[in-house]
Amino acid sequence: MNAEKNTPLIIASQNNRLEVVKYLISVGADKEAEDNYENTPLLCASLNGNLEVIKYLISVGADKEARDYNENTPLLFASLNGNLEIVKYLISVGANIEAKDKTGGTPLI
Repeated sequence: MNAEKNTPLIIASQNNRLEVVKYLISVGADKEAEDNYENTPLLCASLNGNLEVIKYLISVGADKEARDYNENTPLLFASLNGNLEIVKYLISVGANIEAKDKTGGTPLI
């Protein structure tokens, strides 16, 4: 963990290192760990457009409605970044399309 509370799993998720993510989960890494901004590994993967990491984290039970300090969800991040594949996937697994961030923004805006 570094000064920003980025765990190895958060860093691997940010950088699309699927095999490292799988290994870290297999040895007990906390899939809901948060950095200083309340980003979880799933939020970081979504913010960085890492679909395969997102799929894996959700398959092992990561919270698809996790929120950062601005109340962003993985779906909000994917929508804001214009990542249609991730938006479609998250909706297909039941992500809340009406979730709002602190400013009232939704994935639909």
